[in-house]
Amino acid sequence: MMLLIAIAAAALLDDAGAARLTTAAPPPITPQAAGPLSFDGAHLGMTIGEWRALAPPPGVGPTAAADCGPGILAALREARVTTAAQGTGQTVCAYDARFGDDVLLHSAKLDDRYRIDALRYRFIGGRLSEVDFTASVDAYNDIVAKLTHDYGRPTSTVRGFTRTSDGRFAEVRQTWRADGGVVTLTDPTYNPLRLSVRIAEGVQP
Repeated sequence: MMLLIAIAAAALLDDAGAARLTTAAPPPITPQAAGPLSFDGAHLGMTIGEWRALAPPPGVGPTAAADCGPGILAALREARVTTAAQGTGQTVCAYDARFGDDVLLHSAKLDDRYRIDALRYRFIGGRLSEVDFTASVDAYNDIVAKLTHDYGRPTSTVRGFTRTSDGRFAEVRQTWRADGGVVTLTDPTYNPLRLSVRIAEGVQP
């Protein structure tokens, strides 16, 4: 009889433990409402004029101008940022300051801990089709949390290797898909200390 009571008591304890585990489980991630992909108010599909009228992203210096002039691609190359050439009907814009022929690209604030660099906006046919930036690899968790908050869990994670001028490194590429486009986080990128984020309209990563 005592053995039966002990078994019953153990079963009750197991049920209580299961209930606690169920209660402690994290709530499902609910992404924000669907809408055009965007970054700090710059949403894909907007015109160059609409982009110029936006307030600069947080942390951009007070001397920065919303610029679409020549010199931006050269400044990106000088900063060792790999970017596609400007094709016919395409315009690359950024927040920068000019000193004669020299262009200084401004960084922006990601959050309270990290900043982003090489922030640029690609327009095709006068409408925003892509936003790109880089950040320290230390900002990886912050960026993943932000993108997961905005778009839910990543739809794919691909692990492999990349070769840079500094050697061969393990690489992680995560993709979030949304209506009208994709967001891709690549860690690391051309520089083993930097990751890159690409927000693009209607294209594969």
